[in-house]
Amino acid sequence: MEKENTMEEMINLGDKIRDKITGFTGIATAVTIYLHKCPIVEITAQELSDGKLMILWFDEPQVEVIAKNEYKYYEDNEEDFKPSLDVVKN
Repeated sequence: MEKENTMEEMINLGDKIRDKITGFTGIATAVTIYLHKCPIVEITAQELSDGKLMILWFDEPQVEVIAKNEYKYYEDNEEDFKPSLDVVKN
């Protein structure tokens, strides 16, 4: 029987995560769930690479959470939300 993830083990948007195989590290910016495949997680790098923003997708089982709530994302009940690109640190 497959073990279910607890809340502490789940990846949430805004968590700082790392791919266990490549070492690519960044912020979880999207999670996609398919009917017949494991969930995949979009990781957005926190630094530019050759002047470009790096965004890569990885299977959820091969990534690990480094820090919870590293980047706060927009929620409907936040009145003072101001769009920014703070996720990219120059």
